[in-house]
Amino acid sequence: PGGDEGVIAVNAEAGEVDLRRIDGAALAALVEGGAVLGESVEAVHAAAAARAGGIALGEPLLAAVIVLLVLETALANRRTPRGRPAGRV
Repeated sequence: PGGDEGVIAVNAEAGEVDLRRIDGAALAALVEGGAVLGESVEAVHAAAAARAGGIALGEPLLAAVIVLLVLETALANRRTPRGRPAGRV
């Protein structure tokens, strides 16, 4: 178990090639803005949500886009390009 046979790194930075395991506190210090650590995925999600402290905008924005697309489709189908009601020739 040497593990180094066949491994080549060219112009690698010293900090990036150190593959030793580090503890959570050292990892948090290396990550810009800090890291959210936890024992489970649920714990990490809860900690990240508490840390963010903001309002999730993904779902309201998606709902607004869907409403706008439905309205645009309804308005586009009201009249043909020549100004006559749709369905009449």
